[in-house]
Amino acid sequence: MEKKISMLDSMKGIAILMVVMIHTGAANLPSVLGKIGAAGRTGVQIFFIVSGILTMKSYENYKLNGGGPGVWLMRKVIRLVPLYFIAIFSYTFICGGFSGWLGSEENVTIGNVITHLFFIHGLFPHYANSIIGVEWYIGTLFIYYLLTPILYKICKGIERTMCIFMISTLICTITINILCKTVIDVVDAEIYYGYFATFSPLAQFPVYMLGILIYNMIYKSLVLKNVKNKALFSGSMLIFALTILAGNILGMNQIKGITNYTLYGIVYAFIIISMYISKVVIVDNCIFNFIGKNSYGIYLIHMMVINLYEKNVKVDLNIKTWIIKYIIIFGISLVGAIIINKCIEKPISALFNKQLRNYEKIQLRKE
Repeated sequence: MEKKISMLDSMKGIAILMVVMIHTGAANLPSVLGKIGAAGRTGVQIFFIVSGILTMKSYENYKLNGGGPGVWLMRKVIRLVPLYFIAIFSYTFICGGFSGWLGSEENVTIGNVITHLFFIHGLFPHYANSIIGVEWYIGTLFIYYLLTPILYKICKGIERTMCIFMISTLICTITINILCKTVIDVVDAEIYYGYFATFSPLAQFPVYMLGILIYNMIYKSLVLKNVKNKALFSGSMLIFALTILAGNILGMNQIKGITNYTLYGIVYAFIIISMYISKVVIVDNCIFNFIGKNSYGIYLIHMMVINLYEKNVKVDLNIKTWIIKYIIIFGISLVGAIIINKCIEKPISALFNKQLRNYEKIQLRKE
């Protein structure tokens, strides 16, 4: 179990390095460096896959211990709340929200903030990514948390989960294409297009299903455990995945009926499976692991650090200035995440979890 969690933490570390890369302007670098930088936006797909694995395992453990879905959901939300609420109020009052996704709504409204506090901002195109600039992931993930009891029931075994993944990929892709075509001529068309194609629960659902598929492979099947030459199989799979990834980055791989995000998700799924079969230190190591453990805090903090940096440092973007910018922003975000996690998130989460445990004890006595 420890090996599996360590590997997933390393993948989260790689994911957040990619996310900060795109947000610091790496896509604007010259030549192939810009293409590599642009691929940083798909780091979130790694988060969704890892979340799919851990969420299903978490729910299974809770059910085996006799817990109900309501308390399980509360525990998941408690882990999100401290840092998330701090970020929401900090960005609202310090930065005034992330105006790039507000569209015709010029300011962050009370209604916008309320949807964020109840984690339902992911259902509203103008709100989904309008305060922090990255919170769409949390809103979408919360929707998947609500669906977990249903997904746990229907995603039994590799075969059934694979079928659900393939069917959902087809349905989601067709629906997204239809929705995107209907908003071409409306006000804030770019907001609606970005929402349907990227930020909506519909757009990322096939990627999340990949996480559930891997969960079934790791915890519910002997397929991966029975591989004889693990190092050879894992290495071959990793090389294959990295080759496809290079093709994706260079724009060489285009498959009709599959969104680009789902295609990247499939590649990352291959990498995660290869890491489970046999560890490769280049991908799964103590540095990525440490960063991954603090990835949630970095994710919520780094956009504010970028905002403050760009207001105070005015330089033309080139390879040298980008590297300096990236190191400074990532370093500050990492330190901030560690401090807030230790001083705020853990104490508050522990307090809420204690109250939940007391509630569960009371419920057991009543029964």
